[in-house]
Amino acid sequence: MTGPASALPDLADGTVFGPYRINRLLGKGGMGSVYEAQHIVDGRIVALKLLSVDLDKLDSRQRFLREGRVAAIINHPNAVYIYGTEEIEGAPAISMELVPGGTLEDKVKARGPLPVDESINDIIQVIDGLDAALAAGVLHRDVKPSNCFVGLNGVVKIGDFGLSKPVDGDEQNKLTKTGLFLGTPVYSSPEQLLGETLDARSDIYAVGVTWYSLLTGELPYHSGSMMQVVAAVLNGAPAPLSSHRKDIPDNVAAVVMKAMARKADDRYQSYAEFRVAVAALLPKEATPATLWDRLRAWVVDSLVLTFVSWAVLVLVLKVFGIVKNSEAPMQVWGAVFLSFALLLTIQAIPEGLRGATLGKWLVGIRVRKIDGTLPGFARAAGRVGVFAISELVTVIAQSLLTTPNEKASVAVILDVVFRGLLFVTVRRGKGLVLLQDYLTGTRVVRPVGSIAQRRSEAHRVEAPTLNGNEPRMGPYIVLAPISAGSDVTRGWDPTMMRNVWIVPRAAGTPEVSQARRDLARLTRLRWVA
Repeated sequence: MTGPASALPDLADGTVFGPYRINRLLGKGGMGSVYEAQHIVDGRIVALKLLSVDLDKLDSRQRFLREGRVAAIINHPNAVYIYGTEEIEGAPAISMELVPGGTLEDKVKARGPLPVDESINDIIQVIDGLDAALAAGVLHRDVKPSNCFVGLNGVVKIGDFGLSKPVDGDEQNKLTKTGLFLGTPVYSSPEQLLGETLDARSDIYAVGVTWYSLLTGELPYHSGSMMQVVAAVLNGAPAPLSSHRKDIPDNVAAVVMKAMARKADDRYQSYAEFRVAVAALLPKEATPATLWDRLRAWVVDSLVLTFVSWAVLVLVLKVFGIVKNSEAPMQVWGAVFLSFALLLTIQAIPEGLRGATLGKWLVGIRVRKIDGTLPGFARAAGRVGVFAISELVTVIAQSLLTTPNEKASVAVILDVVFRGLLFVTVRRGKGLVLLQDYLTGTRVVRPVGSIAQRRSEAHRVEAPTLNGNEPRMGPYIVLAPISAGSDVTRGWDPTMMRNVWIVPRAAGTPEVSQARRDLARLTRLRWVA
């Protein structure tokens, strides 16, 4: 397909465009369009960003392609991942991670101002993504709700690094002319509007304005023309959040307004400081413990209970000379009583007084009342009692049976039934509230203080020394095995200026699954091509 270099035509659904098949148009702006597309060979579903104006201007091309190279060094769950940049039929293109949930701007348009706690969680993720970019030496310079993308499970990712630049300054910065303002005025800091030297505090200002809009659905300055907006940012005062919404807590409003302070020295001086202030606003029970967290804690507690029970049983048998495995009624009920006493000692007492058993403490989760305070012994004992009931009913049922096989079968059936009953109170969107939580008015949560900030693994990448004779594999330069005797080879992507690992695959090896291709966890390597 061809067209005028200054105006790329819209691509219809199903169009084959270079190595991609266009699925649908995601969005369109003054500078270009973004499509959902599938790479025909690799099978990966991507967001394909195309520059559609000023294609004949070298500056526009270089700036656009530089966006991909700058953003490519950022690898963080809260930043949109860049797969590559290329020119397709004369049009510069960036292929990036597809984030299917729209943007924060879309969320506010659809739902109106967000709940305070939800906005706090969203902004913390924006901060983490920008902190990762800064760790890689990149300032964003155009933070706004439409550049914050919402992924699966509500994960927020900062993207669209079209105006970003390395903070240390290099040859690439010459693409930005001195005194030329780039950005969105109402989200830009005063120093950015004045063309002054920028640092992280400028992006912190933009995050503050973004947060303001999430909470109110409005902007802090209401003016008509661009010049009026610039004048308001430079000389005016933002409208108080209370003028738009009365239920915003004072401490939340104070953090927002400090981030938006006119003078950079009056704002938060780093993302770490900003994040601490924002995270402190979360209620202590704002993050329910996951099922995986609770399962791990339960395994640890069960092992402790089993070990202690075994030790106590051996001691009782030895001291009182009771015959082991005896089914005498007194001994059976004595074992039930002993189990309940141990449950109270090992679980109820530490949960009631400290909010955690050994297992919960190791995993980092805690038991709290709905108001966030410690449950106390009575509620903790009630939680234990829910489990004890299952054992009590099992013993009663077994006492009515005669053969060992019948007793074993009943024990297994009742155990499965009671474990299943614990989940009858679980509701979508209400957190993981199990039966013992519901009956005792408690919750199992991960306290804010135990949520570690996700650190970025991004770093400045130094290009390897090349002599021009290195072998190539596709677009990559092959360097050397990662270790002696390894088939895996270090490689260099000269377009995206980043390191890669090249893993050889034998003929007939099954294709990499779609789930593996789209994997975005920081603890796993990304599949690029």
